[in-house]
Amino acid sequence: LVLACALVEGPRAEPWRIGVVALVGERELDDDADLPGLEDQDVLGISVDAYRPHATLGLEAALITADAERGSSDVRTTELSFGLRRTWLPDDLGVRGIYPFVGAGLALLSTDSDVAGRSSDDLGAGVYAHFGAYGLFADHFRLGFDCRFLREDVVDSSAPDLDSAQLALTVGYAF
Repeated sequence: LVLACALVEGPRAEPWRIGVVALVGERELDDDADLPGLEDQDVLGISVDAYRPHATLGLEAALITADAERGSSDVRTTELSFGLRRTWLPDDLGVRGIYPFVGAGLALLSTDSDVAGRSSDDLGAGVYAHFGAYGLFADHFRLGFDCRFLREDVVDSSAPDLDSAQLALTVGYAF
């Protein structure tokens, strides 16, 4: 991501603002039939975003894991995503001290599941969209939320349907 920022840097361009945040939250699968009892999953991840303050679009990348366990059944999904992001400055929307954002992109997923004694490992791909906001404290520390929607069954596979909605608290640092 930083390399991509460096490649598109112009001679008189604004400096890039880069943020790194940890995500902690919950993910709920849309289809309960594929993974019964495992549709509510704990989420942990890291996300990086980069943008120029007055540019229309920036870049983002994330590595997120979601897992659930119930009795002898469990599922763990690892998601690697890349996309575009729009972050508004507080003055753009008249919201003092709050940076709202929206983003969308592609996601690659690896899923390991063991449901009712049946194990499955699968790779998949999909698309995501998300929105959220964060506050900036002491010019560098971020605290906010991220609401993310994933559509995984874009690529037809025999794996469980992983379409989901996710809500996470974000804590991080801005450079």
